[in-house]
Amino acid sequence: MSFLGIDYGEKKVGLALAEDGRLALPLLILNNVSDKVLITELLTVIHRYKIKTIVLGYPLSLAGQATVQTQKVLAFKQRLANFFKSEIILADERFSSKIIKSAQRGLRVRHHDDAAAAAVILQSYLDRLR
Repeated sequence: MSFLGIDYGEKKVGLALAEDGRLALPLLILNNVSDKVLITELLTVIHRYKIKTIVLGYPLSLAGQATVQTQKVLAFKQRLANFFKSEIILADERFSSKIIKSAQRGLRVRHHDDAAAAAVILQSYLDRLR
């Protein structure tokens, strides 16, 4: 069973893939230029990799409260659900950025990779399944 992890952002959307349902790997980053283009590109990925479940990063404040970005992700989930009829799971993404920054400590070039964040979100979900 293949899983797709999504780190949704207003400008960029990171994707991660777990084809075996055990190991999440960064896949690619999509530019979020419009809903129509983004959904079309996502459906192409979903079809190509035979995705059965989507794990969508769910941004909350550190206190666990909903934010403006939380509402944007929920709205995106609803739009995506109009096209993807299988399961879309919301997964807490509060510490994904911290994990990425920690992993990059000591590297000369540091950047937040949205696909890596999607992989952290997806891997955290897969680990909880076991």
